[in-house]
Amino acid sequence: MATGIKHNDRIDFPYANSALLKAGFEKGGFLPSTANESWKYTNLINLSKIPFDTNDTNNLDLDINHLSTLDQHAASSYQIFFVNGKVVNIDEVSKMMPKDVSVSINDSNSNKIDSDNSLLNMNFKLNGDRLKINIGSKIHLTKPISLIFYTLNEGNKPIASHPGLEIILEEEASATIIEQHLFKSSQQHWTNTLVDVDIRKGAILKHYKLELGTPTTWCTSYIKVLLNETSKYYSFSLLRGSKLSRNEVHSLMEGNNGECYLHGAHLLDGDQHADTTSIISHNAPNCKSKKLYRGVLDEKSRGVAQAQVKVAQNAQKTDAEQLLRTILLSPSAEIKAKPELEIFADDVKCSHGATSGSLDSESLFYLRSRGLSEAGAKKLLILAFMNEHFQLIDNKSIQNLMSNVVSKWLSSGKRRN
Repeated sequence: MATGIKHNDRIDFPYANSALLKAGFEKGGFLPSTANESWKYTNLINLSKIPFDTNDTNNLDLDINHLSTLDQHAASSYQIFFVNGKVVNIDEVSKMMPKDVSVSINDSNSNKIDSDNSLLNMNFKLNGDRLKINIGSKIHLTKPISLIFYTLNEGNKPIASHPGLEIILEEEASATIIEQHLFKSSQQHWTNTLVDVDIRKGAILKHYKLELGTPTTWCTSYIKVLLNETSKYYSFSLLRGSKLSRNEVHSLMEGNNGECYLHGAHLLDGDQHADTTSIISHNAPNCKSKKLYRGVLDEKSRGVAQAQVKVAQNAQKTDAEQLLRTILLSPSAEIKAKPELEIFADDVKCSHGATSGSLDSESLFYLRSRGLSEAGAKKLLILAFMNEHFQLIDNKSIQNLMSNVVSKWLSSGKRRN
């Protein structure tokens, strides 16, 4: 079949077919197309045309000390490095972890993931490591686990990597995970990540994600979260810089009195495309969820914010909120905001909303009257808009990390004074 030809709900992907055959599997490489409702606004046709190569971290000259300098939390966290999808310091990390916290490479695939998903199928079968982190019952980690996913391409061919991560918090455990995706390559590269989270009774996980892409970066990620009775999941993701990014989260609330908070943000310019898609399934009573999104889009960038809440018939007393807010700095920028509610219970409190528009003209006028330039006034309003969102993060260091990304973005390109 010809490269990039679309057939119903799939796009042919020659790289995947070749890579699967090389790994000893049958063909079956394809990408979801815009005929799939969940992918209606994100087109992977150009990704399918890139002739990605398999990559080998054994041929890279890696300096762990240099990698550590990429992480602001180096001195106050347990650091784990993925380089091109491979974990490079597993033995050192295993020795540093507290008792009843295990870190290992897991060769088995989770049987809780829907392998009919073509991107997950590639993640299972191709060349990435699958890291398993297990935090024992009643263990409360005082330092965060910092995961650095670093793409380094010193060759002359595009590369693809498929890292996997499984996180288990046993009963009444608590932990913070900081997930950072960083890139150094002039070639096209694609990172296809799976994160599988199991939060057991009374456990709490705080999960922060920062993706700092480049104009040659393609990122797809799938996060599955299983919440049990009285368990809590707090997440915050900030996507910036990739040519195309898709951050998809599926949260299953299976126990009474669970809480799930999915918060995210986009900073986009040029012709960048970023998609944050989430499904929160309330399958038990007395659970609470929130999806709060903010985006700032400039030039010809395109953002997608899809948020669906499903409430099962027995999930009475559900409390669910969705609010998607976007600032458009250019008439050519575009946001597709799609909040959805699917409710089969009759005693619930659910709300959803979406707003988008330019910066407030009265606020701009006020700041200009106080002596600020037009560019300076815009920067101040955008920073205030995003910093208010970052108040949802209770870790000051991570707040500052996110805020600094916004400040640097505002000082780049056409946004300079």
